[in-house]
Formats: sequence, structure tokens, C-alpha cells
Amino acid sequence: MALTHRTFEFFVGDTWTMNASLHDRDGKPLDLTDATVIWRLRDDIANAVVATATIDDGIGIVDAVNGAIVITLASSATSLLPPGNYLDEIRVIIGDVTDTQAIGPIVAKVVTAVPSPTGPDLLAELEALKGARRSGVLKVRFADREVEYRSDRELQQQIAALQGQLGIQGPRLAVVRSSKGY
Repeated sequence: MALTHRTFEFFVGDTWTMNASLHDRDGKPLDLTDATVIWRLRDDIANAVVATATIDDGIGIVDAVNGAIVITLASSATSLLPPGNYLDEIRVIIGDVTDTQAIGPIVAKVVTAVPSPTGPDLLAELEALKGARRSGVLKVRFADREVEYRSDRELQQQIAALQGQLGIQGPRLAVVRSSKGY
């Protein structure tokens, strides 16, 4: 009887790695020395096989005598999967006996973008940087992080970058010329 594993969550486009320990019906480690091991990933709705792994093609034997394997699905394969729910299975064939070892759900997720700081957040960071520079300090604390700059020049560059992001022009040096010659 197959065990149902907990839900695995992976990101589309990442390399997926799953470790498994295979056992016989008495719960003892299954000797995989002469076994064929097949892993399949099925679409949860259509039940169509969308990925397969076998020994030396996605399944590595970590310890044959003790039934330890590692299943790896390359990022090139996972990047082709649409986000959603899947079911996987591990089957072992020894001689004329086929045994489904484990089944369970896998959720393929998409990496969501980290929200960029808002205008007020960037303005607060800019003010913190300017305050640090005025006081000659290279370590600046923002809302939830602390950054130590290596030099005043690096601090100036960060101030200029934030000003550019906010559409603020930095201070300009004004040259005043007099028509009277002095």
C-alpha cells in the first residue's frame, strides 16, 4: 500500500529535489540493487503525465541497500510547467512485482515579484542617507534593515541613485557671472 506524502511546494523554473526512503511491506528498507524505479508527475485535473524520472535520468540512488533515492527535476523541465496542482508517484519494479511506494500532492508556484518601495518609503530612505552623510556616519538604518557603506562616495552614489529613482535632481552648483567684470 502506497504512503501519501505531505504536500510539496516548488517554484516553476527552479530545480526540484525530493529525497525518498523506500520500504517493503513490513516497513524495512527496500533493497534497490536490482530494481527499476520510476517517478511520475501528473496534472491534477487531466491526470496526464507531465514529467517522468528513472534511475540515471532524474533519480539517483543514494543508498541502494537501504532504499534511499533522490529525485531531481531540472529547471529546464519545471520552467515548462504551468503553475498549479500536480500529483506524483514513485513506483518500484523488482522482478515481476510492481509496487507503488508513495503518492502525493505537489504545488507548482510562480515566484511573485517583491513589491518595490513606494515613494514615501524611498523618500524616508533618502532622508536617512542624507542625514547620515551630514553627520559623517557610513552606517544607515532603514525601516527593517541596516546598511554600512564603505565610503562617503558610495553613500553619495546611493543618494544620487535614489534621487534619480524619485525624479529629484540633486543640488547643482550655480555659476553667477557679472557683466561688471568682478
